Amino acid sequence: MSGTLVISVELGHHDAVLSLDGELDATTISSLVQCLACLDHDVRTIALDLNDLSRIDARAIHALVELRDEMAIRFQHLECRNVNGDPALMLQMAGVAPSLGLD
Repeated sequence: MSGTLVISVELGHHDAVLSLDGELDATTISSLVQCLACLDHDVRTIALDLNDLSRIDARAIHALVELRDEMAIRFQHLECRNVNGDPALMLQMAGVAPSLGLD
């Protein structure tokens, strides 16, 4: 069952921080994809602040990796930051934390 996801966007000159609050899963990932698609192509660095993310599922993890690769083709850099709790454990277990900019 899907939860809710709230995305807050802070835009800089060539960067953006998207703060995710709630659950990132197979259903809510589409909201993140749509939000990223709306960013201007001049935005070169996009940080996903996962501090308030309560849950992430395998489909969302896979989608984050795909998004990172797609954005690199457009010369944009996608990274995650401030992940903790279960989402941090899931990203570590999936082996993708380093490639998403997480320690």
